Amino acid sequence: ITELLPNPSGSDPGFEKIELFNAGEETVNLSGYRIDDVSPSDPVSSNAHTFSSAEIESDSYYVLTIPVGKFSLNNTSGDVVTLFDDHGEVLSSVAYVDSSPEAKSYSYFASGWKWSEPTFGEENREPLTEEEEETSEESSEETEDFGQYDNSSLEISEVYPDPIAGGTEFVEIYNA
Repeated sequence: ITELLPNPSGSDPGFEKIELFNAGEETVNLSGYRIDDVSPSDPVSSNAHTFSSAEIESDSYYVLTIPVGKFSLNNTSGDVVTLFDDHGEVLSSVAYVDSSPEAKSYSYFASGWKWSEPTFGEENREPLTEEEEETSEESSEETEDFGQYDNSSLEISEVYPDPIAGGTEFVEIYNA
């Protein structure tokens, strides 16, 4: 389990997602595997999702949208998600505490689990630190809008692509 979306924008049933990643060297057949919102020590519930026929190729992702009528993830006080193989053995489990922010994924990184922007089907992207966010905001504030211009009268009048040693390449533009 590498990513959870417990609180999608708008209505949750039928839109909550769980991402699985196969880090192994062989394709994994998920037939008979079950995923549920129970702790690893609890029995699988009757609301668990059972995979009927799905595979995850090596070094690939599988994204499950939890079907309506199966378990649902808690938005207000945390939850746990556990993946069981076809023999009932726990393969992966993750828990989050507190409320889940709307439209944010609970994502796995080498440094641990964090809330971030959803990246289903691809490698998770670390959220920006506060300092990185400030720098990003400052650089976007420095961008100046020059409006729209009619450049139809511009002509390239000369190109010097291969100067002698020590010379400088240039392109000359003429505004007719």
